[in-house]
Amino acid sequence: MTDLPNLDPSSGSPAEPEVRTGSERFNLSAARPTGRPIYEPIALTTRKRRRFSPWLVIPTLLLALAALLYFLLFAPKPRRAVATAGMLIYATDTNSPGVSHLWLSQADGTGAHPLTAGAFSDTSPAWTADGYQLAFVSDRTQGQRQVYVVDGDGKNLTQLTHNPGAKAAPAFAPGSSSLLGYLAGGTLVVGDITKGESSPLLPTAPQSARPGSVDKSQQPEVEAVVTGFAWRSSADNTNPGLAAVEENAGVQTLVVLPDLGSPLIRTQNGQVGGPPLAAADSINPVWTPDGSRIAVALLHVQGLSGGRKGSLLAQFDAAGIAQRSLVPPIADPAIGPQAPVFSPDGSVLLFELWQQPDLASRRRLGLFRVPTDGSGAVQPLAKGDAGSAQFSGDGKYIYFLGRRPNGGHDLYRISPDGTAPTRISDGKADVTSYALSPQVQKQ
Repeated sequence: MTDLPNLDPSSGSPAEPEVRTGSERFNLSAARPTGRPIYEPIALTTRKRRRFSPWLVIPTLLLALAALLYFLLFAPKPRRAVATAGMLIYATDTNSPGVSHLWLSQADGTGAHPLTAGAFSDTSPAWTADGYQLAFVSDRTQGQRQVYVVDGDGKNLTQLTHNPGAKAAPAFAPGSSSLLGYLAGGTLVVGDITKGESSPLLPTAPQSARPGSVDKSQQPEVEAVVTGFAWRSSADNTNPGLAAVEENAGVQTLVVLPDLGSPLIRTQNGQVGGPPLAAADSINPVWTPDGSRIAVALLHVQGLSGGRKGSLLAQFDAAGIAQRSLVPPIADPAIGPQAPVFSPDGSVLLFELWQQPDLASRRRLGLFRVPTDGSGAVQPLAKGDAGSAQFSGDGKYIYFLGRRPNGGHDLYRISPDGTAPTRISDGKADVTSYALSPQVQKQ
């Protein structure tokens, strides 16, 4: 007979059952003990806690420090938006006779202050298209002239080139703040400053040394040297071209690249087998602002109409074909134009006139202007040793360097009609080069 559970008389609910096992009896409703696990394993030993080895601390810290240094030194940094609208940068030895530094001022010369300093020479400044940074040449690295870049307020100085050989004439491509060209020992080098990559472009190099190639370590072994170059603007400034002058055994050749991906176009005077370009020192081509034409100063070339010789400012199209002279040919073999510069709208051409019977006694005769459509005569802007002219971005002023009686050069500003000349520099120190910020001032 099965035993029925006992009833608790006070609650009327069934009493908790009891379970018997052998001679022991367990009450299932009894309170469980606290402070220790219900089940303690006895067959397995207790696992020991693993600890981090102290020998790994130092290598870990070194790796973290190396990563931090790489980030600070080599990782791409965001471009700083530096306001330089209406500013002028120029190289002068103010307060450091014989050693030029970069000075920044307003376009009228006020507020001048040094941007660089030290016991080294800084020169040839060139602004990026946005005016945030500028490239320049300095001998601050073991006396070698290398290309550097710095923000428009003098911060974040960075050395761009490191290989031996003097560098010169840095210039950014139109509309670009990274594509930079410069001369290195007679070689035209083009590179991207944000990627730290560069390649020799001219004189003609093997395909492996052209821009975009894998092997960028070999310099082209050719006799020709590049004496000058100028960037060409394109409609949207996404694929700029350039023109350059190569010299080989005293013969100058105009080299045209409508864009950097196109084949080279070589011309002497636009005619196959025609007379070469010639100059007593060096010649520089210049593009019209719209990139459709090139002006090149030629000294005493042969093959003009009627078998004549003469010096002229020749105009070429973008394919390197000669069109016409922008100034009447000069018959005197010792006199010729140099350094042409177009106005922002392309309607006016500035040029220097040189008397150069030989390299030892060449001298400038003045700065001149002429309309590019042939509607007007040549007009003098400044007589004597005046040159290195640049238009302001709005075309309202012309800047140039003028020589003082003591041999130094001052920076001047003049109206396009030749009136109201004003000295920008202090009249004491020597100014060797300058550049105007491309940023537009807000009205």
